[in-house]
Amino acid sequence: MNLNKNKVNIKKLKSNVAFKVCFISLFLVLSCNENEPDFIFENQSLPIEERVSDLVNRMTLKEKISQMRYDAPAIERLNVPEYNWWNECLHGVARAGEATVFPQAIGMGATWNPDLIFNMGTVVSDEARAKYHKFISEGQRKMGQGLTFWTPNINIFRDPRWGRGQETYGEDPLLTSRIGVNYIKGLQGDNDKYLKVVATAKHFAVHSGPEKSRHQDNYVTTKKDLYETYLPAFEAAVKEAKVHSVMCAYNRYNDAPCCGSDLLLQRILREDWAFKGYVVSDCWAINDFWEEDKHAVVKTPEEAGALAVKSGTDLNCGSVYDPNLNEAVLKELIDEKQLDIALTRLFTARFKLGMFDDQESVVWSKIPYSVVASDKHYKLSEQIAKESMVLLKNDNNLLPLSKDIKSIAIIGPNADSKQALLGNYHGTPHNFITPLKGITEKLPNTKINYALGSHIAEEWPTLTPIPKEVLKNKNSAGLHAEYFDNNTFEGEPVLVRNDETVDFTWTPKRPLENLKSDYFSVRWSGEIVPKESGEYRIGLKAGNYAKLYVNDSLKFEYSADYEPKLEYFDAKLTAKESYKIRIEYSNTLSDPQAHLLWSKLNEDILSPAIAAAKKSEVVILCLGLSPEVEGEEMPVVIEGFDKGDRSEITLPKTQIKLVQEIYKLGKPTVVVLMNGSALAINWTAKNIPAILEAWYPGEFGGRAIADILFGDYNPSGKLPITFYKSVKDLPDFKNYDMENRTYKYFKGEPLFPFGHGLSYSKFEYSNLEISDKIAKNADVVISPSNGVYKFSNLDIFEGTYLNYKYTANTSDTDQRFIIPNDFVDTATLTVKVQESSSDSTTNTYKLASGITGIDSTSKVYFLQEVENGRYEVYFGDGVLGESIKDGNIVILDYITCNLDESNGATSFTLSGTVGGFANVTITTLNNAANGSGPETIKSIKYNAPRDYSAQDRAVTAEDYKVLVKSLYANAQSVQVYGGEDAATPDYGKVYISIKAKSGSNLTEITKTGLVATLKSFSVASVTPVIIDPETTFIILTTTFKFNSNLTTKDVSTLSTNVLNAISTFNTDTLENFTGVFRYSILGKTIDDSDTSILSNITKVKMYKNITPTLSSGLKYTLSFNNALFNPHSGHNTAAGGIISSTGFKINNDDSLSEHFLDDDGNGNVRVYYLNGTVRVYTSSTFGTVDYATGEIILTSANITSISNVDGAASTIIRVTVSPDSNDIIPVRNQVLSIDVTNSTVSGGIDEIESGSSQAGTSYTTTSSY
Repeated sequence: MNLNKNKVNIKKLKSNVAFKVCFISLFLVLSCNENEPDFIFENQSLPIEERVSDLVNRMTLKEKISQMRYDAPAIERLNVPEYNWWNECLHGVARAGEATVFPQAIGMGATWNPDLIFNMGTVVSDEARAKYHKFISEGQRKMGQGLTFWTPNINIFRDPRWGRGQETYGEDPLLTSRIGVNYIKGLQGDNDKYLKVVATAKHFAVHSGPEKSRHQDNYVTTKKDLYETYLPAFEAAVKEAKVHSVMCAYNRYNDAPCCGSDLLLQRILREDWAFKGYVVSDCWAINDFWEEDKHAVVKTPEEAGALAVKSGTDLNCGSVYDPNLNEAVLKELIDEKQLDIALTRLFTARFKLGMFDDQESVVWSKIPYSVVASDKHYKLSEQIAKESMVLLKNDNNLLPLSKDIKSIAIIGPNADSKQALLGNYHGTPHNFITPLKGITEKLPNTKINYALGSHIAEEWPTLTPIPKEVLKNKNSAGLHAEYFDNNTFEGEPVLVRNDETVDFTWTPKRPLENLKSDYFSVRWSGEIVPKESGEYRIGLKAGNYAKLYVNDSLKFEYSADYEPKLEYFDAKLTAKESYKIRIEYSNTLSDPQAHLLWSKLNEDILSPAIAAAKKSEVVILCLGLSPEVEGEEMPVVIEGFDKGDRSEITLPKTQIKLVQEIYKLGKPTVVVLMNGSALAINWTAKNIPAILEAWYPGEFGGRAIADILFGDYNPSGKLPITFYKSVKDLPDFKNYDMENRTYKYFKGEPLFPFGHGLSYSKFEYSNLEISDKIAKNADVVISPSNGVYKFSNLDIFEGTYLNYKYTANTSDTDQRFIIPNDFVDTATLTVKVQESSSDSTTNTYKLASGITGIDSTSKVYFLQEVENGRYEVYFGDGVLGESIKDGNIVILDYITCNLDESNGATSFTLSGTVGGFANVTITTLNNAANGSGPETIKSIKYNAPRDYSAQDRAVTAEDYKVLVKSLYANAQSVQVYGGEDAATPDYGKVYISIKAKSGSNLTEITKTGLVATLKSFSVASVTPVIIDPETTFIILTTTFKFNSNLTTKDVSTLSTNVLNAISTFNTDTLENFTGVFRYSILGKTIDDSDTSILSNITKVKMYKNITPTLSSGLKYTLSFNNALFNPHSGHNTAAGGIISSTGFKINNDDSLSEHFLDDDGNGNVRVYYLNGTVRVYTSSTFGTVDYATGEIILTSANITSISNVDGAASTIIRVTVSPDSNDIIPVRNQVLSIDVTNSTVSGGIDEIESGSSQAGTSYTTTSSY
């Protein structure tokens, strides 16, 4: 039966009460049922296994097959939404609109810092989750908009010719494992119930080029190479990181396609490693099973599909499974139950991602969209860029460069290349900090001379946007643009304008306002009128569909459904001649962009570069490769490059010529390489004094390069791959035997070895000895034998070396570790903690520069200046930093300096031993300098304003909130307000209240550390003060009515549901400084907790706790900050007012009964005890209450003992009040929290709606108070 309420004529209903009631009851049954789960699998309380089984069992064969393709359609009858499994986040969320872009994966490997990459994984998955929830809220479920990411690529970069090696973490199985495991853990999260995203370890297995023959090749290895080189990273991903998805590779291994390999997918992956997730094919890899010019291991697509599924490939990126598996089942090539196994794995993933649950119950849905491309994420991207860069060479300490340089030349094809920042599989950033831009920012007073100098390769010119000066339409510069609010150019354009250039990335803002989807199209028309005659390359880079016409002739059209694509043609153009141009662009994706580009061919770009270098003091050459010529299976075939791979590993000839011509000028020259694979830069390495490897460094790469080149960051990256001297040093590209490959097996001399990387401090050792025999698992001892230790760029401190020890006594709360000397050079201070006098185990503690990243296990110390100019060392409290234990020995080593007395010294002798040698003499290259005494008051007065003017500042409340959250990771919520807004105005102060995730108040040491850090950002006249949050608790008394016809649950179960709903409302809405208690929202929450609940009445009270000091006679103030119920003066005197409390005793009289608080309705707080049921007042002026502000003051309350609270001994008195309004709003540092434990819920059947009574019912309304 269908009830269409629009067709019911209410006026025609007879005035029969029973009929009316029955009709309404029927309507409610039908409408309420709409909110109940339609199917068992939609019941969130059931185990995932049971829900998945129920869903799969309900599907038809056709529906099952449809869900095994990457672009799974919706099954509307089962409420299964469409889902696209194809998403990427190799180094940031890719091709889904705006995102933070991190360094390419090879750069991630070069950090050698797995912990840093874990943080990156967390940040990337934060953005992924935030974007996903925004997409589904807008009804978007296309490619790039999901939660199943085909990342990371943990193949071994065994050969530098492989174009996709940039996607890996290098050539070492161990390094790849560590980086891969940490990235996967960061991505997938740590929640027991819900995956944050699904990570996919690819490409399984034995896969690393060549790209052009991957659909035909069969690779064979020894068992040793398989298990020692090609499998360890995958095994670690499965066993340690619990990766939930694996992608099988294109190639065959030992004659079997990897996506049809029983050895790889069954015996190793599932049996040996106990993998529980799903396997996805690489895209269109299963087509290779049967197509003649490829693997051709079977004859038909249905055989290919059956082989893949039976081997363990659950999901098809491609078009083989659907529809060919239907034919395979009919031909009995495969049993439908085997499809069910694959479907169970796939839907287990979707359920674990929370896709079939109320999104409010999925913990990751709370991540706000504001995290996307946020400052915090930007900082991490920049930090990873810095740590990834490898200083390959630095002869004569050319680097770091001086910032006082008057002129500098920045030259090369990658100096201002946006694409060289990004690598492949990248997202769309807001920032493109190229080396040119980064260095220009760094040196605002330096003359920058920029020139292109060369293209990436002779046949690959640098394309730039066609400028407005050569684009015409009628009498205007630029092109005539027509914008349509659909992707098919239908109807009239909704926007017509003149676009000076076509160089658009519409992220995050689309070209049309109020677009309801990403569907739009643009038509540009006009003319190109070149100023110079010559050969030109004209290109259009766009996604997702484009056509380009010249003189009404179609030059090309293409689809680019996943990533922007570049198509181009070469043409001779004559100066001042007009060429008609028309572009048709349409979009349906979340990453729309269109770029009309060109380059004049055969142009002399070397001469301008030489001229720029000649007029500059220093030359920086930005060379390398481009993801446009090295990458995944691409059509590029030019000298040195072969369809994505490289046929030569040298720099392209045009760049070698540029380096050699610049070298002839005799200028100090630095080469910066931006590339995704090793380069044989033999001539450059021999002749250029300084070389920095920067990889494809992400959107802040240019800033990181500038920081390193000019000494603001000490390079720390290490090569994750070997740099060979020639391709002749390598075996055949298709030979997967590891002999003579990578640092483990290479027998030749590399140009730069694996692990190589310099810094601005140098260490050199010679004539060292190592033991002939080394026991298993024992330390290797290296000792000097008349050896030579050379140290350079070291800081040598003059003064008196001192050592001081303390024994910690934790029972002495006043114990302080004060350094007992004047003129301590704190830069030389080292702090160690020995376990005890009988245990020599010693740990070195680091100075905490702030509180960011510090937890309860961090071995850090804090330093503050105390009386008489001396310093105190103090330690953590077990929350912020590890606390020291009773009996620990604190060891301080430091130097007291002689101020400026030693300036000018040229040599000195260190007594004792250094590196095994006694009485070492140090000779300085430059005379000792920079010794100085304490700064004078006069100097401070002069310098402070000038130093301060260059600082970051905290001015607004939002400034402080952002700072606190960045400094204190445990902050759940932060409130900031000025002293003028305090309850008692206190000008010149800013009050900061922090609600910690742990629920506890901050310790004093944490507050001290935060305040010390915040002071450096604060305006000089403002003092930051950290105060604890003040919690106001809310108690609810709820009575609900329900329709017994709509549920089989009893009152107890429904009451539990209501309490759970109240608890969720409390967690999601309150318990932070901005959480407002809205009565109407609470009421709806209660009604929505079960479809049978029809109404509720809820009474609201508030309480705060006093922790009195017994027998003190102190004053206590309680600020509810909300008006209290008091409709007229004295109205509730007889009832005892609106104040109540738990019990206590007063005035040291143990014979007296328990006392309690109430009020008289006239502003007086009274205290009484009970004589039976009669209140006997011992004081009618125990305090005051301001009903308008909600402030209660207990004056001179001599409380001597406290009664039990909630049935247990207590140190608090609970004071409860009735609010004037059921909407409660927190003020200043106030936090609202519902006391669910002490709230009560009761229910009863609504007899009219349940049909028990059809007669009129009288209701008695009662006040909520």
